[in-house]
Amino acid sequence: MRKPSLAGVLTAIALIGGLLPASAAPAIAGAPDNTERRPGAVLHFFRGEATITRDTPIAREHVGTLICNPNTGDHSRADEACAAIRTAEGRFEAIPPRDAACTLEYRPVPMEVFGVWDGTPIHYARTFGNPCLVGVEAAGIFDF
Repeated sequence: MRKPSLAGVLTAIALIGGLLPASAAPAIAGAPDNTERRPGAVLHFFRGEATITRDTPIAREHVGTLICNPNTGDHSRADEACAAIRTAEGRFEAIPPRDAACTLEYRPVPMEVFGVWDGTPIHYARTFGNPCLVGVEAAGIFDF
């Protein structure tokens, strides 16, 4: 006769005692669905690069969060920013610039966004030519 293992005995005790469910609980009919309450997008924006050169790391600065549907977060124009991203179907490279002019100075500003748009992971990075272009290009999405 075989001796039961300790793991087998503990599992049997847990199942009998109700500590572990024998199977997953079925969905409850009429349970509230929170799908509508989930935001359509949660995007985190950063300024700066992870490294300037291979040996000179710098910290990226978190400049803000944009939440769409409902439109909120740290962005000063959340409604406008969410509408522009929605029109471009979450593709940041397809967002047109605002109608404005900037100087031609070259002071690069690297910007990066991470997050989720309609359930799809998003990562977009772009270096703008100067601080003015951050607010003008990409319809001001990066303008925090």
